[in-house]
Amino acid sequence: MKLKGSWGSLPAEMRLEILSLLPGRGSSAYASVCDEWRTVIERANFRRLTLTQSCLASFAELHRAEARRAIKHICLRIKLETYGCPDCENIEGVKKRHRNNKVITTAIWRLFSILGSWTRTDSEGLTLEMEVYSASDSKHYFKHLVFGDNEPDLTRVRTSRRHGWINGQLTVRPPCCSILRLFEYVDLSFDQVAQGADLATNQVIIRFLIRRQTRRRFGPACLAKLVSRCSRLEDIHYEHWGYWSKAEQETNDQKLENFLLSHLPHGLRAMTLFEDSNEDYIPDFQDLTPGFPMVDTKTQRIPRPATGAALAQVATNLERLSASFNVDAESFFQAALTQRFQSTTWDRLETLVLTSRLLDPGKASTQHGARALNEMLLSAAATAQMMPKLCLLAIWHGARGSACLFRYHRRPYSCSIQLKGTWLPTLVPSVLQAWTKVARVQTDSKVELEIEYQTISIPIDSHGTAAHYLGLTSLVAHPVSLRQIRREAESIIV
Repeated sequence: MKLKGSWGSLPAEMRLEILSLLPGRGSSAYASVCDEWRTVIERANFRRLTLTQSCLASFAELHRAEARRAIKHICLRIKLETYGCPDCENIEGVKKRHRNNKVITTAIWRLFSILGSWTRTDSEGLTLEMEVYSASDSKHYFKHLVFGDNEPDLTRVRTSRRHGWINGQLTVRPPCCSILRLFEYVDLSFDQVAQGADLATNQVIIRFLIRRQTRRRFGPACLAKLVSRCSRLEDIHYEHWGYWSKAEQETNDQKLENFLLSHLPHGLRAMTLFEDSNEDYIPDFQDLTPGFPMVDTKTQRIPRPATGAALAQVATNLERLSASFNVDAESFFQAALTQRFQSTTWDRLETLVLTSRLLDPGKASTQHGARALNEMLLSAAATAQMMPKLCLLAIWHGARGSACLFRYHRRPYSCSIQLKGTWLPTLVPSVLQAWTKVARVQTDSKVELEIEYQTISIPIDSHGTAAHYLGLTSLVAHPVSLRQIRREAESIIV
């Protein structure tokens, strides 16, 4: 019997509302009041967990089913050894690199071992995010970058003439070796950690996330080892950095193609690939190894056509695909129309977002470039007719000084094309006719294709700013990542 005026006599909605007003909501102290309070507080406390390697032993003791089910997002934040001066101006030594890789490997091994003991009843599915950095990374030349939770306030940065920081402004380019130290390779050697045992398979990770603020290179081979152990994986969000060396970039592209064609889980529904870059890092690299074929900052990154073909193959099983800067839309659509895909349909694909160099104003301003752009859009229209569920197709380009977007959007009773950017390409009549046909095929009606033109007059200082003003914030990368790119662009070396 519930006494009048008692806690239990209140309607459930009112009790939840009262709990939501508790000062310092989320404090574990409230959880000890009663089972109901514990359930509500745990749901708030455990929804998003950030775990360092030192937390994993305690996390292994979490046995309560209600607490496990409350977890929706785990961020594994792996903290590496610290370093000082003059090590900040040198690449990581072999012994330290080995120790750091062992720290990374051990932390991942322990977390997967814990989650491997969970069953489907323990979790409806969670996101695993991974971060790797040293606390020293932000203490020397890179005070303006985000590592972990730190949001740098440059107005409070102390002057450090050795590292080029004067009055909150970076006034020199960091040494090449300092940059390379941030971008060391990750080598996951689980056999050394577990004496030959395989990484544990789990049934609870449904989304895998690596954001660009992890500059350590989790290459495609590392990614393959991790996602192959997530039996229910539905979504991969992989932000990585381009390479300074053309030879390294070529090798990594080949590894990415192998990953796409051979290591993706069968149940995957969505994938976001975003290759980041910072042209301010590159100019002095040639001095580090004279004669070595470094990436040319005066020409854009040219993705391999084979990467586009691999993504066209992968997309046949996906609902959402976004790939920026590591693939060119031209090669994707060219591959889709070859004999190899003659009997293929992308019958699940609803959203497709790709980048293309052909939307660079410098390239499209030439007669050859303008013709190539229109031919690519014709190929895109022909491919879109084989995508019956397609609702959004966006092809974009973004760089310092320019932004451009071609977007096809299908709604229940209308279809539209939007051209938006710092410049607007001219579409030949055959392109508009082809996309009108796409709209009518997909809507099974004589719907009129709406055409919208929108010019961006705001200065574009980075690809992150371009994505923001093109309205692609939630489609191409994590919103926090795009915000970081924009903020870092404001810290251009003077």
